[in-house]
Amino acid sequence: MRVLLVLGHNLGWRTYADTLTDALQRRDDVRVTAIGGGKAVGGAGRGRATAARHREATRLVRDVRLAGVLRRALRDTRPDVVHAAGHLMARPLLWPGVRASDHVLSVLLDGTARQSDQAKEASPGVGRLAWWDERRILHAASLVNCVSAWASGSVTEDYGIDPGRVQVRPYPIADVPAELLEQAQQRRAATTGPVQLLFVGGDFERKGGPWLLDTFARRWADRAELHVVSNTAPRRGLPTGVHVHHGIDNHDVRQTFLPGADVLVHPTRFDQSSMVAIEAGAFSLPAVVTPVGGVGEVVEHERTGFVALDDERFGAHVDQLIEDPVLRNRLGVAARARFLEQHEAQASVGRLVDDWRRLMAT
Repeated sequence: MRVLLVLGHNLGWRTYADTLTDALQRRDDVRVTAIGGGKAVGGAGRGRATAARHREATRLVRDVRLAGVLRRALRDTRPDVVHAAGHLMARPLLWPGVRASDHVLSVLLDGTARQSDQAKEASPGVGRLAWWDERRILHAASLVNCVSAWASGSVTEDYGIDPGRVQVRPYPIADVPAELLEQAQQRRAATTGPVQLLFVGGDFERKGGPWLLDTFARRWADRAELHVVSNTAPRRGLPTGVHVHHGIDNHDVRQTFLPGADVLVHPTRFDQSSMVAIEAGAFSLPAVVTPVGGVGEVVEHERTGFVALDDERFGAHVDQLIEDPVLRNRLGVAARARFLEQHEAQASVGRLVDDWRRLMAT
């Protein structure tokens, strides 16, 4: 099977791109070619712009450059399957002279443009161009893979896509090396110091960082330490016990911060999903998250962590985990089991390949 991957490389999409590409390359029955957005084809932006006109102009520049790359890739590789993620990376596939008619088009998304704009309370305006493009892409796709039921609901209800072409396929995440997992488990079993809380997030404010700092100072500073991995977090005026880390990549998060933590805290105000909460599960790490977007589907409440319906309950759940090491261990063991069942990369990507083969046969 010849597969062409069209992949975004900004923020969390980079983790998905690397994981999917690596898992497919390990298979003997797939020949994979990967092209991407972001810096690879001239810049997809940093995810910080809010003006609709600016976003659309940035996307147009990216799309024009990506279209040329796509034309050459389609001509040279003649793929059986084109898989696009995030979904707006697929826009040039609908342009004249780009789209080929003899391949399966598979799309992955964590949420729709309409859901994102509604959550941000953005005025329709130019943003409707993204909705229109997204609708065309989703209608053209042979298969729409959503990482959550929250996202799939919008695809079928807001965009009118046939539910038979839509499915929930959670993110694939590479498993933890055995020696690193053992190291993390031994550290947690032997710890006698303060409980280690971990926050990881690119957009510190949107992910609830200011609230977390204030709550830590009032509620947990005498019993815990908080490590904040975020380039947008402040470095001054921090409460005692808070350590802010800038310039940390995902490799460092997996090698150092997740193994060294006892609890992941993710009080995000809006996210489509949460890769870091999934990765926490791989490290047998319980997480406390909010139910926004598809985030609440990543953690199974009271079994692998807690889904906090409001700030007060978020604080109470963290209190429970700080005070009860037995509970932390029980939830962490269940989080690892759930990770292996739903997210482990080789098995997850294997299910996706089976989906593609089924579509090729129809």
